[in-house]
Amino acid sequence: MSVLLFEWRRISTLRSTWILSVIAILQAVLILNLPFLLAEVPESATATSLNDVMPLVIIPVFIIFMSTIVAAAFGHDYRHGTIRTSLSLFPNRFELLFGRVVVAFLFTFVIYVVTILAIVATIYAWSSVSGGLQWASFWPAFLRGLLYMTIYNLGVIAVVMMTRIQALGIVAPLMMSLAVENIVLLTLGNRYAWLGEYFPYSQGLNWALGFSNDFAANSGTVTDVFTSMPPSFLISQIVLFGFATFLFQKRDTS
Repeated sequence: MSVLLFEWRRISTLRSTWILSVIAILQAVLILNLPFLLAEVPESATATSLNDVMPLVIIPVFIIFMSTIVAAAFGHDYRHGTIRTSLSLFPNRFELLFGRVVVAFLFTFVIYVVTILAIVATIYAWSSVSGGLQWASFWPAFLRGLLYMTIYNLGVIAVVMMTRIQALGIVAPLMMSLAVENIVLLTLGNRYAWLGEYFPYSQGLNWALGFSNDFAANSGTVTDVFTSMPPSFLISQIVLFGFATFLFQKRDTS
């Protein structure tokens, strides 16, 4: 319990935590307002699906802000050389790791929920244009965004733990998602068509956006969220985090 309180004080007293959180929420609301401001009022507006909104405001933009908060869980200690102080307070490294991951993920979960509520409020504020929210697809989309953020951030914190460089934890997964895997697919995809099926970040991104299991045409169900989750994305991040945990337990603090 003490490590959880310690981690809450740490994350809540960092100015960057609140600045990033506020920016993440505001960018979602502001970006979402743009298409409604530019749209003409139709005679019969079609209900807006969260599936259509997520690529604009949640994935990947919102996720980047949340990954920066998560990366600071260990990156802040390594950047300022206070990891020794943290470990002197909590010699059990697994206890410290558990507390940091739990608090960081719970905090980003709360900000995610607040952001979704702000999105829902915005959609209903523009109900004449948006047609309100399509609730049939809400929970599958909500859950996909949450799971993608959590699994993605597991890899972020793993990179920081392995390299002890906060910036690399933010940049490396982002580059893998948006650039590296796509470049490899463009150059080798025609020769090795099966390659894309095993790229974790591109597979995870497509799943989160609803491009797998025909989510684009079908609202899907909560069960579909789990059955359509790409194993390569989940397994790769768990393995990465497991290796990072092993190194954290075995390496010295220098």
